[in-house]
Amino acid sequence: MSGDNPNVNRKLLLISLVLSPAMHYTRDMPTDLVNNILAVLDRATPDDIVAGASWYTDANALAGSLDSDITKAAGVIAVLSPQLSWTLNQKLAIQACRLGVLSGGCLGRSVAKANAILSGTPAANVVSGKKVTSFYDNILHPHGDSVTIDRHAVDAAYGYVGYAASPNVLSRKGGYEMVADAYRTAAASVGISAPTLQAIVWVAWRREKGLTWAG
Repeated sequence: MSGDNPNVNRKLLLISLVLSPAMHYTRDMPTDLVNNILAVLDRATPDDIVAGASWYTDANALAGSLDSDITKAAGVIAVLSPQLSWTLNQKLAIQACRLGVLSGGCLGRSVAKANAILSGTPAANVVSGKKVTSFYDNILHPHGDSVTIDRHAVDAAYGYVGYAASPNVLSRKGGYEMVADAYRTAAASVGISAPTLQAIVWVAWRREKGLTWAG
């Protein structure tokens, strides 16, 4: 991303206004993945940037408002997330935390995990899977090093819709880590945290491709 590009400079200034600290990451990554991610960032609108930059800080604030033990609420949010829109994810998490139990509304295994956390099992002992575990960590640490990688994040990195499904990138050995590392490298190159970059790219990619389904 060129420092001579006024659009890029304006966008990075806007990102800086939402206080996203940079993470230093130097592992070599496939250039095409990094460039594809940065290309989506270049196309992000100001609204995309604001929405993405506040995604995990908003999730952290939500978790903090639902329980005095933020790990408990963050765990509930995270385990309920598979195959849910963010709107429904929040709605069910709020319901579950306020009532102390959840009876349905999403995948049965997600309900069971949420109820286990609500009944006192430490969230760290219940949360599982690379994406859900990363999401859990991003809620707790919005500017940490974990990167939540779903199908949209993979497709954005490879440059077209449907790539994540065709070669099963996320289930392939090392596939998740490779894409997550590409986001870390891209984030370090523009001086923002990896979770913030991932969220901005996720919002921008879904908008420009007209996607509404969960990742």
